[in-house]
Amino acid sequence: MSNDFDDFIDRIMRYFKLDSDMFDVDFLFIPESDRNLEKKPNDEKVKSFKISYHYEPGMDKPEIKVEGNLDDKNIHEYLRNIDLSKVPKLKDLYNSPSKKEIDASKLSLETSLKKEADVGTYDLEPYAEICENEGFSEIMIEIPGMDESNINIRFENKGKKLIFTAETEKRRFMKYVNLPFKSSETEYEI
Repeated sequence: MSNDFDDFIDRIMRYFKLDSDMFDVDFLFIPESDRNLEKKPNDEKVKSFKISYHYEPGMDKPEIKVEGNLDDKNIHEYLRNIDLSKVPKLKDLYNSPSKKEIDASKLSLETSLKKEADVGTYDLEPYAEICENEGFSEIMIEIPGMDESNINIRFENKGKKLIFTAETEKRRFMKYVNLPFKSSETEYEI
């Protein structure tokens, strides 16, 4: 039964495009809606149930509370007999397609980058690290297969942002590094 509720709540969230980080809602299902619930909300003859769903960042799983006159048979019977002409959006939710099989033979673990021979050059973002030393700072950028003649360095934002590029026929690296200090194009070494 719990999986049915999880699936139902997931469908509602997807259908109404609700953000699960901010999703906190109560659903009250009352098949006998002609009764005046304000006068006797705890009347045993009223067949209804309430689903409270609460989720926030940091929770492993959502908190789902189910209250009321409830059992598996009643829920399925209520959902099966609901008049979809009165709730047109629920029709699409209720009749949503089931899980579909896919052809896994076309799946691949290759990166989204195309093969080098197919496209010529492609952009990569290299790994960069800033090491603070006494009197100077060292920025290490990993660019395999490149030499000094392929490297271009420039600065923006009054010397607070380094723009590093390196290019060959097959690869092009580009990295923006926000510097914790002010620098200039004349005060650096490769």
